[in-house]
Amino acid sequence: REAVPTIKALRDQIDTVRKAELEKALKLLQKGESPEKTLEALSNALTNKFLHGPSHALNNSQGDAHAHMEHLVKQLFQIKE
Repeated sequence: REAVPTIKALRDQIDTVRKAELEKALKLLQKGESPEKTLEALSNALTNKFLHGPSHALNNSQGDAHAHMEHLVKQLFQIKE
């Protein structure tokens, strides 16, 4: 169970992003934006925010570290080749 603190920190970080993006979406709806457009913006924002860190780390790794990082990203996101 040594991963519990990391899992909790990850969940807390993701939840903070989720709440901020939800607040933006609610404001758009209150301003009269269409639900479809608001949901599209919300889903795009969440996808971009959640994938930014892993994408940045993968793009900035080199050599053996890149191969290891690529393997980890594929494993974490269950990417099948």
